Amino acid sequence: PDEAERGARLATAQPGGAALLGTLGAVLRDRGRLAEAESAWVRAGRERAIDSLTALVNIGVLRANRGDRDGARRIFDRFIDVYNSRRSEFTSEDLSAVALACRHLGDDDPQLFKDALKAYDAAIALDPTNLEARIALGELFVDKYNGADAKSTLDAVLEINPFDPRALVAAAARADADNAPGVDSLIARALAVNPEYVPARVMLARALLDLERFDDAQREVERALRVNPASREAVAVAAAIAFVKGDTREYERQHARAQALNARDGAFYATVSEAAARVRRYGVAAD
Repeated sequence: PDEAERGARLATAQPGGAALLGTLGAVLRDRGRLAEAESAWVRAGRERAIDSLTALVNIGVLRANRGDRDGARRIFDRFIDVYNSRRSEFTSEDLSAVALACRHLGDDDPQLFKDALKAYDAAIALDPTNLEARIALGELFVDKYNGADAKSTLDAVLEINPFDPRALVAAAARADADNAPGVDSLIARALAVNPEYVPARVMLARALLDLERFDDAQREVERALRVNPASREAVAVAAAIAFVKGDTREYERQHARAQALNARDGAFYATVSEAAARVRRYGVAAD
């Protein structure tokens, strides 16, 4: 991560470096430096970088993730107007940004998930080598419990690049949702490629928590948080581990941390409740 950030900063300081501001923002986001990431993306838009639409949708996602639903929605709504007025000019990456905006708008209007699907399909049709769009489409299928389409989409990505950590974790999530074999091996493959890949560490921690291997789960989630201290998923798992161990002080510390990241994060409580239910504390889980 240090080398990625140094390289991105060096590149953005060169003539024409605005083209890599989006990349710098993504690196900073993945390290939990969210304010700096947003600044990089704002600058990408101001300097009209080639990926300025991707930068804009990423700002919207940041705002959604910190609980600013109104601010996020204002950004996502802009994509509908931009798409209708400029669709013939769009690149595959632009269409992926439109799809991501529609995916978030779908939280309030489920019909817009269909528009997200169409935009991802259009992005892939325009550039079949856009693996990020294919993976995002696979993740959308996973989220919507469409295991068959998720599997075929992600299998196609992994045939092209069997070493993509994001695709491997998405495939693991699909297998887990379908109670299919191979979850552990897919996570292991992702971590063999990138030992610091936070989604893989968090997924492994969840699996170890389910097995009541609390100390092992703790080590995995701590490693994830060292890379990205702003990972809401990692914080929630850390809180769940503390909760089922009866470590009230640590639970409250992680709860406060989650509240600082997003005071309206219902997923935090869902993660803790699932852990409580697995250790048969059903009343607490329901609460």
